[in-house]
Amino acid sequence: MSRKRSADPTTPIKITIPRSVLDAIHDEIGPSSSRSAWISVACRDKLLGSSDFKMADANLAQRWQAFRTTLHDEGVWVEPMMLNLVQEAVMRWREEQLTSSNPSEEP
Repeated sequence: MSRKRSADPTTPIKITIPRSVLDAIHDEIGPSSSRSAWISVACRDKLLGSSDFKMADANLAQRWQAFRTTLHDEGVWVEPMMLNLVQEAVMRWREEQLTSSNPSEEP
């Protein structure tokens, strides 16, 4: 049995962008996400004029900022030292995830 065809099939394209933009995209999505999917979502949001923050599309830094903003907006005061400890733990966890998911980077 064949698979159902997509209502909106993809089309490969070739574009030229500055290296700094490509590096920023790679920093944003990480090694396990699809660059094409990220660019498609960014283009769609731009065309639709969407400025809604989607946590599922956010990178770790954006999620961290959203967390801090939520705490502030809710009037929750957390000592800066505690926020820094949590941020360091999250960054260490992220580094472990990145290195463990890419065997070529392991010692």
